Amino acid sequence: QASLPTEHELTRLITLVPPTRDASLETSTIDRLAFGARLAALHAAGRCTWTFYTHLSLAKVESFVPVRRRPYMVFLHGIEAWRPLTQAETRVLAGATLRVANSTYTAQRVRAQHPAVGPVAICPLAVPPPWSTAPTPHDRFRFGPRAVVIVARMAAGERYKGHDALLA
Repeated sequence: QASLPTEHELTRLITLVPPTRDASLETSTIDRLAFGARLAALHAAGRCTWTFYTHLSLAKVESFVPVRRRPYMVFLHGIEAWRPLTQAETRVLAGATLRVANSTYTAQRVRAQHPAVGPVAICPLAVPPPWSTAPTPHDRFRFGPRAVVIVARMAAGERYKGHDALLA
């Protein structure tokens, strides 16, 4: 009797930075080539029906995927997507089956800067307001009406994000 594949069998995680690496996100040319080769091998073997790139910079590997391309999605994050793009980045973004921005603002900036790449959907990275006022087991995490939770990388070279202004 045949059984349906499990969620684990349907999903593959290919990472540029291995989980065993320290906190550094720096990668070498060898790291990037190995990432692209693993992805291309999955495509060539027909073991990858969709690819979800979490950043435009990662999606550039799509240029090296074999001719039998599969649909792919690119998640767009701020300045990475609305700055001037290289020809390769523009081709990869335009070739995506789905482009998703992490905010309305990012989607608007991408559409204005790169109208030829196609529509951009929005998937905000935020928690919606509570649907009810009934107490929940998570009430202990409520901090009050002026609380803000930031989950982000805060680096000196990324001050444009405004985290310091929000904290101030």
